[in-house]
Amino acid sequence: MTEMPDAAALRAKKILFGLFVGWMVIDAFLVALSAEIPRVGRLLLTLLLMYYVLQGRLWARNLMIGLFGLGVIWCVGFGIWNFQEMPTVAIVMFAFAALISVIPTYLILSKDLRRYLDWKCNNAPLKPAISPAGWLGLSPRSPGRGIDDCATDTQPPPKIPIP
Repeated sequence: MTEMPDAAALRAKKILFGLFVGWMVIDAFLVALSAEIPRVGRLLLTLLLMYYVLQGRLWARNLMIGLFGLGVIWCVGFGIWNFQEMPTVAIVMFAFAALISVIPTYLILSKDLRRYLDWKCNNAPLKPAISPAGWLGLSPRSPGRGIDDCATDTQPPPKIPIP
């Protein structure tokens, strides 16, 4: 185990956690208003994705950035499309686009958060790989390798001898 990240990196994690909690509160409120059962599944999947982002998994971070980016594009497009007929709805959609752009922007731009997520991923305890062989304990993996790669590895890549 390496030493704990500095105070700025821990503060960045707290900010991200606060953004996630705020998003989940808003999302849960909207799901409760809609009273549609399939949206509860989406809410749970979002929560699971946020968990993996906080564990420092690069695939989860990239997936979250992509999905929230698509959400921003959809909100802006919907707002532009409906601006003439429903200006109030369009303004709400523009505000919502600004709100959902905060999390991916923070994930992309915060160097302190990147440092924390790298530390978290590289210091995670060993777990079986996400595959049937891993479930049976047949394929051990090294930390930070495989399907759940960390943002950066603390180990240098292996040297390949050149003949």
